[in-house]
Amino acid sequence: MVLAVLAGGYLYLNYPLRVDEDLQEQAEEITVEEDNRSQIGPVDLIRVEGSPYEMGYQQGALLSEEIAELIDLMYEEAFALQEESLPRRLVAEFYMRRAALSFFGQTPDRFRREMQGIADGAEADLYDILLLNVYDELFNLAGCTNIAVWGENTRENELLMGRNLDYYYPQIMYDRQVVTHYIPEEGSQFAAVDFPGYIGVLTGLNQQGLALGSLTAPAPENSLEGVPTGIVYRMIMETAGSLEEAEELLRDNPRTIGNNLLVAAAKSRQAYIFEISPAEVYTRKPAGEENFIAAANHFNELENETLRESSLFRQERAEELLAEFTAGESEAEAAGRDRQDVIDILNDREQIEIEDYGFYSIGNNRNIQSAVIQPDQLEMWLSINQDLPAADGDFYGLKLKPEEEKISPIGEE
Repeated sequence: MVLAVLAGGYLYLNYPLRVDEDLQEQAEEITVEEDNRSQIGPVDLIRVEGSPYEMGYQQGALLSEEIAELIDLMYEEAFALQEESLPRRLVAEFYMRRAALSFFGQTPDRFRREMQGIADGAEADLYDILLLNVYDELFNLAGCTNIAVWGENTRENELLMGRNLDYYYPQIMYDRQVVTHYIPEEGSQFAAVDFPGYIGVLTGLNQQGLALGSLTAPAPENSLEGVPTGIVYRMIMETAGSLEEAEELLRDNPRTIGNNLLVAAAKSRQAYIFEISPAEVYTRKPAGEENFIAAANHFNELENETLRESSLFRQERAEELLAEFTAGESEAEAAGRDRQDVIDILNDREQIEIEDYGFYSIGNNRNIQSAVIQPDQLEMWLSINQDLPAADGDFYGLKLKPEEEKISPIGEE
């Protein structure tokens, strides 16, 4: 009986996952140009275009080595299953497969096809690509601080968004990020700063001047019956141009885990924080007449399962620094602040004296990505793939040029 159960579990865990056998035939007609991958300082940039399957295949082929390495790390470091006994490992893998397949079933078909394309292009297993794309749903790891400021608080009367991505495995993840320029056959062009093999969006900017950055948050309950968070944010990048359109997409799609999402829109020159749980979405707008907003890893309005002091501190500290934006000592400083001032906030080292997984200050030793986005200009300044914290590194400017279907280094034509 035990052997039968183990055999059944083994077959379930190893049964191949595939979207459509006919997609394999399309791979023979896809051309992957080597010049669709380039380097701007430490920033790795790829360009993909066409149908969902074609874009996936191109990413898989361009990043095949990096995807294989990340899959190995996912099992060895994050899942930590190698040293478990066989029964315990089977139970853990059974849960992960059940959850992952549930998320896969909720994912719109075009994104399943894109994941299949990555698997085919990288010569990887589709199930492993799926796990990369539902990792946050499975583990919901906390980190990150996001800010936005606009209007008279800025020197150029513009909208500035600042984003720190903090992670639990900084030493193995900090140098594995990639910027992908998506040119889909339908929808907006956009740039996404993510990991190899991932088709969702953690940090992004689209051609309509809409930018976003996600942060995990502790909702009381998670759900297996929802669209993976990164995929929903991908939908926003492809179709939304306003805060209202982003909100509509968040409300219309079933949700899986707790998240805060900062969305900044050039159209209204303003930003909102969307507090997201499987049960509801709350739109947090700037308080009163304030021209800034900030978020960390807790809800201000929705119920939190847990409430970490470090998260409260980072948000309060960010709000304190943002409130000082126009309180300069000289007339020039009082006229407002600029991109460098946002970077200074992202790199702020004032810290709370607690042991909390390293997330004790805005700029901390788990900060693997730091970005300043100027949606009005379609510009993104990035510090990635450098030493930690990323906010203390060199920032490289990228400009999205939708008319030319390219991303260029700022300062170069």
